[in-house]
Amino acid sequence: MGGLSKLHYEGRRPSALDAIKDLLIKHIREQSIGKLSELQDFLETKHSITVEHSWLSRYCKKNSIALIKRQD
Repeated sequence: MGGLSKLHYEGRRPSALDAIKDLLIKHIREQSIGKLSELQDFLETKHSITVEHSWLSRYCKKNSIALIKRQD
């Protein structure tokens, strides 16, 4: 139980997204990605990585990855 309260506990699996974090940021900037669903589609089609919506949201927030809000 003590290990669960630590943020970086021993034996924790690294995220599959960490390896492509720079590609994610580049794709968001180049394609003006404004929705997590668009980012999910990119991850699944280009990298064969399926990520649940809320988990992807937390990953982006934790790593300061901001989506681009489109002007109407």
